[in-house]
Amino acid sequence: MPEHLEVPGGKGFASSPFGSVTLRWNGGLKSCMTSDGKEKRGHRRQGRSRRTLLLTAVLVIASQLGVGILLDRYPTKVRFMAAGAIVKALQRLSKPTDILFLGSSRFGNAVNTFELSRLIYLSCGDQTPLIVNAALPAADPYSMDFLLRFFVDHGIKPGVVVIEVSPETIKLAAAFQPVQVTRILTWKELPEAMSDLIEGRQYSRLMSSRLIPIFLYRKELL
Repeated sequence: MPEHLEVPGGKGFASSPFGSVTLRWNGGLKSCMTSDGKEKRGHRRQGRSRRTLLLTAVLVIASQLGVGILLDRYPTKVRFMAAGAIVKALQRLSKPTDILFLGSSRFGNAVNTFELSRLIYLSCGDQTPLIVNAALPAADPYSMDFLLRFFVDHGIKPGVVVIEVSPETIKLAAAFQPVQVTRILTWKELPEAMSDLIEGRQYSRLMSSRLIPIFLYRKELL
């Protein structure tokens, strides 16, 4: 008689040198196959996860760079909105500006256009020129150059421009450089400005404005 051996969970048979041995293994084989399937599914899930993470990273980088390029092209929409506000105010005037003051908040506080106009009126009467103070916080020669070009592009051509100049705003790594990095610097101007930026060690602001503009200008974009 063949020797009979039962294995819980299944049935089958095998032979041995000592005689035929009947084995019951149905559950064991199924368990082995299930384990292999789970391992393959796990590898597939890991592959999908890696591809998803890679795609997400590519989309984030592309969106940051794309938004940065758009902000460079339209700087007064988000990065330098004060410039856009000045242009709108000048365009609403009844006649072209004759004398335009450009400078920082020091010019904004020190130049009293109303008093100037009053004093000039005593001598010139109806020929008194239109005087406008377009001073902005943290304005320096870099931002004033940007403003003048921006004004001309929008048809604003004052007869005389009075510009504030002070030693701390015309040197390398000037006092208001950190503001201009996030306000007017673009990819196109970056090579020319690099030596000045290195001198001022504006690495953090430069990286933020160039690589993560959506985060840096999140309040303005909302």
